[in-house]
Amino acid sequence: MDIYEAISNPVRRRILELLEVPMTFSELSNELALDSPSLSFHLRKLNGLVVKDQEGKYHLTDEGRRALGIIRGIDSSSMLKQVVVEYLGEVKLDNEYLLKLKGEGKKLVIRNVKKVDLTGVNSDLLSDVLEVMENVKTLLCTEETYSAIRDRIHGEVTRVQENERAKIKVKNDHGAEFHLGNFLSSILSIPRFNNLVTVYDDAITFTPDLEISLDGGMISLVKGSPHLLAQCHDIEDLDLSPGKIRADGCSLRIQYPDLRTLKIDVDGGKVSLKEVKVDSLDVEMDGGMVHLDLGNREGKIKIDGGKVDGRILYGKGNSSLSLDIEGGMADLTLSIPEGVGILTSSSLDLGLTSLPKPRQGREGTLIISTQVQGGLVKVKEGD
Repeated sequence: MDIYEAISNPVRRRILELLEVPMTFSELSNELALDSPSLSFHLRKLNGLVVKDQEGKYHLTDEGRRALGIIRGIDSSSMLKQVVVEYLGEVKLDNEYLLKLKGEGKKLVIRNVKKVDLTGVNSDLLSDVLEVMENVKTLLCTEETYSAIRDRIHGEVTRVQENERAKIKVKNDHGAEFHLGNFLSSILSIPRFNNLVTVYDDAITFTPDLEISLDGGMISLVKGSPHLLAQCHDIEDLDLSPGKIRADGCSLRIQYPDLRTLKIDVDGGKVSLKEVKVDSLDVEMDGGMVHLDLGNREGKIKIDGGKVDGRILYGKGNSSLSLDIEGGMADLTLSIPEGVGILTSSSLDLGLTSLPKPRQGREGTLIISTQVQGGLVKVKEGD
């Protein structure tokens, strides 16, 4: 495996760190809290960096030790947690928020934003916190502020000085409550894959609980008899067991009946779920896109840089939807029976949330909760 591909995955980085001292498979599994199929998948991806000896213990090869050295040689300053603000219409920063980020040791990344307003912020404080700003259509700031951060600005940016503010006009089609600007209909292009080969095209075992893990790639899940078409660079990029599908850089088309539980973990990629009913849905995404068109009772969606959109259909009775957004976007339409009530709660830190109006219900309640840090959430009721 390519060293830099290995260290780009947090699980495989941790395996390399643990194997500085040789360990058995069961010791690794316990330490990482991974099941056997998951650990086997990652160990296969570390072929050439990790080897198993005659005593059944795994240890690092020379290339593995080199990879570990690269991991440890990374400047700790680059490992600071980032707060990514992207895909918004307008962002206005203030000193209070910048002080909060600085106190927490976090760096701010702003990208793909229509308008950024930096008037009134302390230039030195902004310089300490801002890591990069890119693809900003309009930047409103003083000459002093611009000079302090100009080396971290990338892409095309139209800068307007403070005394030229009257020239700035931002159209707002959604009314006052959407002062951050218009929602974008699409934020990620469809991944392109080259040199993929079909490694699996057959029926798969049905279980009512399904886990899908995607490390770069594309998944399409539609309702039907259990079947999987997997196209990957190599057969080792796919790990398949009853109720679990793991893929690295693959394109997967899955047919599956209605599910009791569906857990999806995406690290860069695109997922589409259509026409299937899922009683309990759990999605975690670190960079990517998820499109939903399904029936659901209990949903939990966590996004760290990415987008989830689409439609969720609810039935009568109690149900819930939890959204945790950090530097991402959610744009969902909910189909809710008339007799079902709505309760909402929201925690917001630099971003925007729009939720349906609360109401009482005679036939159950849908509880919607959101937690937003540098992101955008729009949830509306519709057909």
